[in-house]
Amino acid sequence: MKLSRYAVTSLLLINLTGPAIADNASTTNIPLEKLQAVVQAKGCASCHGTRGQGNPAMKGPKLAGQTADALASKLRDYRKGEIKNPTMNVMAYRLSDQEIAELSEYFSRFQ
Repeated sequence: MKLSRYAVTSLLLINLTGPAIADNASTTNIPLEKLQAVVQAKGCASCHGTRGQGNPAMKGPKLAGQTADALASKLRDYRKGEIKNPTMNVMAYRLSDQEIAELSEYFSRFQ
């Protein structure tokens, strides 16, 4: 599998830096380590950052500061094709309902 320079850098950053979690309480009891593993496996950090801060170079918008429900709704809409974005339509199509919940939970923890 060939990874882009940005994807490799993002994966390294996830492993080298601990996440700065906002003080707001988590809405589920999913362990942070499990959520981080899903973010790594799905490649979200290369465009959206390791803490959802966004990545202008990759045209990835900021996800931090949004609720888990809002993020999950957008991912489901991308998956169904109701929001058109070639990259996100493909990425979301590959996500299960559980993965959408986990990714949404993870990025909602940040400000």
